[in-house]
Amino acid sequence: MDRPPHAGLRHLALNVRSLDEMKRFYVDLLGFTIEWEPDPDNVYLSSGIDNLALHRPAEATRAAVGDVSRRRSPESAASSPPSPAEIEERQASARSRRSSSQSDRTEAASEPRPGAEGATAARARDSALDHLGLIVRSADDVDRWAAFLESHGVVIDARPRTHRDGARSCYFRDPDGNHVQIIHHPPISSRI
Repeated sequence: MDRPPHAGLRHLALNVRSLDEMKRFYVDLLGFTIEWEPDPDNVYLSSGIDNLALHRPAEATRAAVGDVSRRRSPESAASSPPSPAEIEERQASARSRRSSSQSDRTEAASEPRPGAEGATAARARDSALDHLGLIVRSADDVDRWAAFLESHGVVIDARPRTHRDGARSCYFRDPDGNHVQIIHHPPISSRI
């Protein structure tokens, strides 16, 4: 039997600790649109050619994912995205937990990746997800994204750099601690 064709990996689903905070981050900061929000525990986002599902886990799995204690009241958190000061406070806290020896990604898979110590690192070890990537059309877009994210208080874990294969990327974390990569990958960036 012949293998049927597919159109590539275009869907990712994440169990999240703070659905509202993650939704604001991916919509307000990264530019995704809300495709569908069937109930208070699920939201489906898209950049137009993909689908990112954010799910609030059931109580039984919430303990495994970890609960986030809010620094803002539920009313203010639901009505507006985090302020630049709040983002900076969270990012500064994350920076203080990160190991300085892991500040840059390397090509070798055996070398450590940047990561936070403590609960975030423990969650990363327990997860099969290393990072998720957003494809951009040009290498210069990677640098523009890094500057934009920094201007909004996001810590860049790995500065933009060009890899041996010609790809250029940078890394940062979303509010749940997942590594997010902005990447220009020549073999596919021109096809999108």
